[in-house]
Amino acid sequence: MHQTRLRNGMVIFAVSAISVLLLCAGNAGSAESEIIECTAQGTSTQLGQMFTLKIIIEGYSTEEDRQTLIQAFEKDKNEGLYRALGKLKTRGRIQTPATVGYELKFIRLLPNSPAGTRKIRIMTDRPITIGESFRQSRSLDYTISYVELDLKDDKKKSAGVLLPLCEFKLDKKTKELNVEVRKNPFKLLNFF
Repeated sequence: MHQTRLRNGMVIFAVSAISVLLLCAGNAGSAESEIIECTAQGTSTQLGQMFTLKIIIEGYSTEEDRQTLIQAFEKDKNEGLYRALGKLKTRGRIQTPATVGYELKFIRLLPNSPAGTRKIRIMTDRPITIGESFRQSRSLDYTISYVELDLKDDKKKSAGVLLPLCEFKLDKKTKELNVEVRKNPFKLLNFF
């Protein structure tokens, strides 16, 4: 009786393990993620700070996502934008060395990029660190991070900017959210 239970348990375990492997293999081939790696270089007060930045794009945001963010911003400015970002589907991740990073909620490939260039805008609700929360620093007022990438066919010519803390304004003519820097930007270079 004991051996029968043991044998049945081993069969169930083997079938489960094979099912999980097949499921993972099927998912791995179905959706290709784009990985962008570069060096972030501090400017002004962060001058001298450098780190590797890894951006994983699993998919791009829809026009519906964009309209949701614009409506939220029109209703409740940056606070509304922050809340709306938190409700969007995750589109990727951003990571720095020795961290798991955090989710990217809005990734937009701009439609009218020049030939040989892809312009990508990324916006996400940023995690608040324990230190920030404890000190009640002014950075708590800026809950959104922004990345803009100009990716060229020749990676050596690619560039970008990372804004860890920023606010937004709405251009009433174009209905585009424009960024206002609240802390020195990081230049993105050395794409690989």
